[in-house]
Amino acid sequence: MQKILIVATLCVGVFAPVANLLAGPPQVSVPALVILPPWLDAGLLVLASGGRVIGPETAPFARFVVSDDPSFFPRLVEAGAWWVFDGQRLASLCGANV
Repeated sequence: MQKILIVATLCVGVFAPVANLLAGPPQVSVPALVILPPWLDAGLLVLASGGRVIGPETAPFARFVVSDDPSFFPRLVEAGAWWVFDGQRLASLCGANV
């Protein structure tokens, strides 16, 4: 029984932050993290979808982006982005406020 409680506690400790990150859509006018294939030009993809890149420029699979357009995030996914995460939730995992 004790082993089950230890495993359950470890699973919650590991998976709860990831579940928090994945829960819910990103918010408009707040930074979001976009995960995309390295063969796509992130700057062009984000600009064509109606947003702007705010960093980092050297990450091959991810960019922080922002837009005031509510349809920006669905357009990113349609244009080839793999995932779009809420930047505020990501920052809260790191102990930062956005």
